[in-house]
Amino acid sequence: MKRDSIKKRSYSLFTLALAILCLSQMMSCEQKKTQNDGQESNTDSTATVQTADNETTTTPEVPYMAAPKIEVNANGLITLTDCPQTDERLKVTVAENNEKADVYYDGELIQTVKGADDAPLATDGQAPVLFMDANFDGYTDIFLGRGESRTYSSLLIWNPDTKQFKNIGTLGEPSLQGFMLDPSTQSVYQGGSNSWCSFNISRSQWKGQNLEEVESMDIISDPSQYGANNVSAKFTVYDSDHDYKTSSETLEDLPKNWQDAVKAYGLE
Repeated sequence: MKRDSIKKRSYSLFTLALAILCLSQMMSCEQKKTQNDGQESNTDSTATVQTADNETTTTPEVPYMAAPKIEVNANGLITLTDCPQTDERLKVTVAENNEKADVYYDGELIQTVKGADDAPLATDGQAPVLFMDANFDGYTDIFLGRGESRTYSSLLIWNPDTKQFKNIGTLGEPSLQGFMLDPSTQSVYQGGSNSWCSFNISRSQWKGQNLEEVESMDIISDPSQYGANNVSAKFTVYDSDHDYKTSSETLEDLPKNWQDAVKAYGLE
């Protein structure tokens, strides 16, 4: 009887030890799997860099076509003069007559852009190239042209789905004159002179990859000499249907966003 009891006890201890060993191996395998999963999830967001001291460090990778960081100016806006003319990974070469632009990423040609109906991408001399985030989506967009009054420019908007740029500015629609960005309201301002005594500013917002005007303003230097739309004040604001919203003789009585825009154009 004692011998049978000892055998049973030994068998129980052996079974317990085997169970503990199996559990330990399972936990070890699960830990390795978790580590491997973590390494795989970081593959697209990190890069291994060899330092001068032969030390290996991991740094975040720059996302594909990531927009440049541009600080707003004193008026809270971003003008064309605030935008960089170079990009670390993007390069754009514009043909001498502005008939086309070749876009390179890391030295590889990814797209050739032409104007609609064989129109030039910009007028008034060789088109400057500027980088920005024109539609506030975090991707780099490209502005081609001077953006000055009575000139044509092109705006190439990056489409992350097609991985191509869409030209939205050829033939002056939208005008892209006096082009400015307002990150606080995600608005685009465009402005140009209508005549010797009037200047028009529009405020638009993005609907998909299209700009839609939401407001506009006429600035008249001498309302008494200007009879259009029964203008009686220096500053007059209209809605998207060009119906009257408000007017003022002084800049201080306008909504702040319009005050900032007028100051940025130097029309106060």
